[in-house]
Amino acid sequence: FGVVTAGAWNVPSLLLARVLCGFGVGGISVPFDILAELLPAEDRGSYLLFVEYFWTLGSITVPILAYFSIGVLGSWQLFVVLCAVPCVISLVCAIFYVPESPRWLVARGDNSSALDILREVAKKNGKDPFSVFPPNTEICCLENEESSDFRDLLKKYYQ
Repeated sequence: FGVVTAGAWNVPSLLLARVLCGFGVGGISVPFDILAELLPAEDRGSYLLFVEYFWTLGSITVPILAYFSIGVLGSWQLFVVLCAVPCVISLVCAIFYVPESPRWLVARGDNSSALDILREVAKKNGKDPFSVFPPNTEICCLENEESSDFRDLLKKYYQ
């Protein structure tokens, strides 16, 4: 939605695009958490710290981009597109390199794919995947698990 911001034709469309960007920023921790589970335990802290350096680099880069795109070239649209580039790159990388959440797969009934991912995580963490999850292992859903949707966020409990 960052790139969509550049195409805003009036203030309401700009505000809508920025609100949608905010939802995207709120969800950015999900692939980060899944990535953390896939990293080898002994190197997990170093890898995650390395990822955090990109936030610092971005914080340093944004004012420089703003100076040249808005200050020199006079284009706020170019600025928001340039700011969206890292998100687009992250999205493409996440699509190709971060697997689906095993819990989500189980909730959708794809237990075999969830088990395959869990075995891959065990392998990346230096464990024998077939001793952690023997060949006859079956994954099942919790029967009492509550379901929810976006509207639940608007309930008094969360206000």
